[in-house]
Amino acid sequence: MLSTTTKINEVFNYWIESSNSEGTKKAYGRIVPQFFQMLLGKDLQDVTKDDLESLVPLTVNKKYKEELSKSGIKNSTIINNLTVISGFFKQLEINRVFEGVNYAWIREVLLNTKRIKSDKVHRGNMSFKDYEDIKDWLSKYSFSERYVEKSEQYALLIEFMWVTASRISAVFNVRWSDIRYEEDGIGNYGYVVYVYDKGGKVNKKPISTEFYNRLKNSLFKEDVIDKVFSNLSQIGFTKLIKEYCELTGKEFTPHSIKRGSVTFLYSITHDLVLTQRFADHDDPKTTVGYIQSEPDHTQQGSYILSKKLDFKKIDQLTKEQLMSIIDEHQDLAYRILSEAERKNIIKGND
Repeated sequence: MLSTTTKINEVFNYWIESSNSEGTKKAYGRIVPQFFQMLLGKDLQDVTKDDLESLVPLTVNKKYKEELSKSGIKNSTIINNLTVISGFFKQLEINRVFEGVNYAWIREVLLNTKRIKSDKVHRGNMSFKDYEDIKDWLSKYSFSERYVEKSEQYALLIEFMWVTASRISAVFNVRWSDIRYEEDGIGNYGYVVYVYDKGGKVNKKPISTEFYNRLKNSLFKEDVIDKVFSNLSQIGFTKLIKEYCELTGKEFTPHSIKRGSVTFLYSITHDLVLTQRFADHDDPKTTVGYIQSEPDHTQQGSYILSKKLDFKKIDQLTKEQLMSIIDEHQDLAYRILSEAERKNIIKGND
């Protein structure tokens, strides 16, 4: 029979190896042992049930949180570390290591991060207009004559990232064979992109036939096993985003594209469940963290609900005035057109 100390190591090693990401394995392999060293002065294999039951929040605050902070570690990193450690304790509970230990209390109280103020800085909020501006800039970018087609292709890349809300590394791994024409279960046929993301997760992203055709006409070479964006460079795209920011004073990274599209979808639908699925988040709290808040107090819920509106005044607006408002708020245009298509007032492009 395995000893308890062997079992804790066994669970730890299995947990680490179950990750498909080498970066995650390395990070988890550092964070968890460091935690026990700082709090107990012990290697992981030497930790006992009595050690775990002796831990109190004051010890974690003084020996871990405060010490990391003094060494220059950011609060956002400390929060992430405690989340990882909490995940390990969950594995100990599932595998019945040190039975009788109150693991729920450890995760919810001992490792609580609510009192730690996050200093995580998100890059600029990419609005729909920002996205359109960058896409337009890319489509007109002056590559050398030999690579003139890359301007259109990089514009398609950012469009792909926007409409699928996929991470750049996952996008560059999509192959033509990952785009399948299939039925959705209720009789609708269309193209679906299977995006293979971190942790072996597969995200299904339906796209329009019109968009698929543009991708194929611009990027398809000769083999379905080819990667869709094999003609482009992930590093090159990141440099282009940086160049655009230097020209415009914006602060975007490739990940700003996903944050922006998630925020935009929510602004159109106000459906958190739909937005969570679109973002491929397991936890809706993650989605809420992605959605950029509106700084204008007139757009806050309490102000909107407290203001009395006379809807009859819409009749006083001219067509030009309405179009001007819609032009400044693309989310309105999407909602109006989607509703018009749903009611068969107009025909969709697909």
